[in-house]
Amino acid sequence: MGAMETTDRFLGCIFGLAIGDALGAPVEFLTLADIHRTYGDRGIAGFEPWGGFPAGSYTDDTQMSLATAFGLIVARSRGTDPSAAIYRYYLDWRKSQEDPVNRRAPGNTCMAALEAERKSGLDRPVNDSKGCGGLMRVAPIGLAMHPEAAFEEGVEAAALTHGNPSGTLPAGFLACLVSRLRAAESLAGGISFAMDELKKRKDGGETSDAVQCAIRLASSRVSADEGVRELGEGRIAPEALSISLFCALRAGDDFRKGVLAAVNHGGDSDSTGCIAGAILGTLLGIDAVPPEWIPAVENAEMLQRTALYLCRDPLEAAKDTVDALVKRAIAGIEEGEASIARGMGPAALSRLIRKRVAGELLFWEDRKIQELHPGLQPDLARAKALEECTGKAEAAFTA
Repeated sequence: MGAMETTDRFLGCIFGLAIGDALGAPVEFLTLADIHRTYGDRGIAGFEPWGGFPAGSYTDDTQMSLATAFGLIVARSRGTDPSAAIYRYYLDWRKSQEDPVNRRAPGNTCMAALEAERKSGLDRPVNDSKGCGGLMRVAPIGLAMHPEAAFEEGVEAAALTHGNPSGTLPAGFLACLVSRLRAAESLAGGISFAMDELKKRKDGGETSDAVQCAIRLASSRVSADEGVRELGEGRIAPEALSISLFCALRAGDDFRKGVLAAVNHGGDSDSTGCIAGAILGTLLGIDAVPPEWIPAVENAEMLQRTALYLCRDPLEAAKDTVDALVKRAIAGIEEGEASIARGMGPAALSRLIRKRVAGELLFWEDRKIQELHPGLQPDLARAKALEECTGKAEAAFTA
């Protein structure tokens, strides 16, 4: 494969997750025998109507993935905390489920957590769920952040609805993997990197075991059906991750083969299709996605716009963000923040601006920062960028 534009990987990821989701939606609640009876021995092979929705319609998995993407885009444009912005879009998604047109078989765990009286999080979870609902929606985080930050943010985003480490750590793994694939890492290399990140966290045994089982089966002679069956139904996050990895590893450079394997089983087919589609789409790029599926999936134009917004150069977006934040703060637009900042002493004001700049740096890749500071190790280059950007923001604010 020749050189691939970064844009192709972003488009591949967003379209891939939506297409995998839409392929899996009609068979989510069917056994494999039911799938074969309904769609033939090969199983489902293209978009089909489901639940009163037309062929190509996606489920809550893509809806929540888009909510994640929107939160990331807004956080970057405003220089605010990504988790807070993602949470606001998740709340908007929950409200949207009151409309039958938008209600796409939402997960009970996600709905209950977002309806709870308090916000769930790593420190105060509202449940002990390890369902796959926290995992299936975090691929966009890997597009927007460098791998280590993507792992952390993936875990935090999943913890907004799922409290068990086996419900959050797979999400961190997926976000980290997508980040590596976006940077042109091989699938095996990306998995290895994400495994190293996983090992740094406690309570990752179940997730680690699931990933290793997927790798072992992918290199064995079992059929796709047998491999998926051994890995489980995908209703809990470690199983959904392992099924998706197994199908992606078996697919090679064949997007269609991998995604169809991920949906033709008697489990959580839309989620495993969504996750496998995100992995393969990022790995192989948009040109590997069957061309007949791209315009036929729901809201294709909006999916394209979302991917392109996420793909905006991080350094340019960061520069615009610092300038825009300073201007808005000076104008007193952000809900009185300007007047509060004006009343601060120099040290407190510096801390406020530094926190904003540090949040924006989550979106900067190491390689981009090192282009500004050649010869410096990533941590030193990042620290230098933080100091420079903070100084610029302070000077602009007090001018």
